[in-house]
Formats: sequence, C-alpha cells, structure tokens
Amino acid sequence: MTKIAVFGSTGSIGEKTLNIVNYYNTKHPNSFQITCLSCNTNVEKLYNQCLIAKTKCVLIPQSFVEKWKDKFNLLNISVLTIEQDIKTISQIQFDTAIVGISGFSCLYYLQYIINNNSLKKLCLANKESIV
Repeated sequence: MTKIAVFGSTGSIGEKTLNIVNYYNTKHPNSFQITCLSCNTNVEKLYNQCLIAKTKCVLIPQSFVEKWKDKFNLLNISVLTIEQDIKTISQIQFDTAIVGISGFSCLYYLQYIINNNSLKKLCLANKESIV
C-alpha cells in the first residue's frame, strides 16, 4: 500500500489527486492510503475530504484550530498547525508527497517534506519550487 500526503488538498491539484486515488482504490482496494491532508483556508472542504479519504492527520492554520479541532478529533484525526507543528511533517509516514500549494509558500513546506525518511516520491505541481 502506498501512503500519500497531499499538501494543498482543497485546491485543484489536491482535489484531482484525491479523485484519482478514490477511483483507483475502488478498482484495486487498499492500493493507496491518504495519511495527511493540508489546506490554507478551506477547512470545511478539508473536513469533507477527510470523511472520504479517512486520513490520520491534517495540517491547518492555527486560526482554525479552535473551531475545528474537536470535529477532527471525533474522526480520530490528529490536528497539526502550520505555524507550530509543520516540523513534524518529517515524522509522518508517507511514501509520496503531492505538493499542490501555490506560490512561494510551498517552499516553506518543502524544507520539512524532503527531510521525511519514509519519502520515496515528491510530486510538485508548482513552478516556483522547481525554479
């Protein structure tokens, strides 16, 4: 089973990634597991994605934690904050990271993602990170 983390899951790249994973898993059960999802502002959409993906961890801005933490905890999902817990990305188990974060802000994530010992594939959908 390939474990996938989707950073920027509520954007178009993240949505398409989750759609492909869900479709493929219906044809070949348990091929992929979404272990972590993140978003910048659309936490409600992220929550709905978690209901489908059954992820173990989310990464959200601190400003949303008070409103959403209990809802995620009811689903047994760990809530990490971008501002305080991003360094723990290197400790989350995932084989593949899909980075669909726009602009230079993706570089903030990348510095921690690339230090993850379980990482085998890094998929970038962002021209700033490649330049």
